[in-house]
Amino acid sequence: MKKIKNVITRDFKKNLSSINNMYEITMIIAIRSKQFLIKIKKEISSKINEFINNDNNEEIYENKEQIEISKCYEKMQKPTIKAIEEFLNNNIIYKYSSLKENNK
Repeated sequence: MKKIKNVITRDFKKNLSSINNMYEITMIIAIRSKQFLIKIKKEISSKINEFINNDNNEEIYENKEQIEISKCYEKMQKPTIKAIEEFLNNNIIYKYSSLKENNK
């Protein structure tokens, strides 16, 4: 049986002092993770658009650069992990919308 090296057990009970609901914690982390993901997608799109605008004569060179960009983003920390770390370090600011705003 193979050992999984990258699994870390997180104890969210330490951070339940301000939030008493595990679902709320999950949603806060999910929303923050999505914000990271949108930012990363914009960065990747802008870098790939640079390649689309260039001539086709440099196709081999462009492919190497695209591969390097892909490898760089693959090595980056995943958005969910970033969001969890921010939450555990109390670096996420969140607020609840009122019921009136939700019913509109």
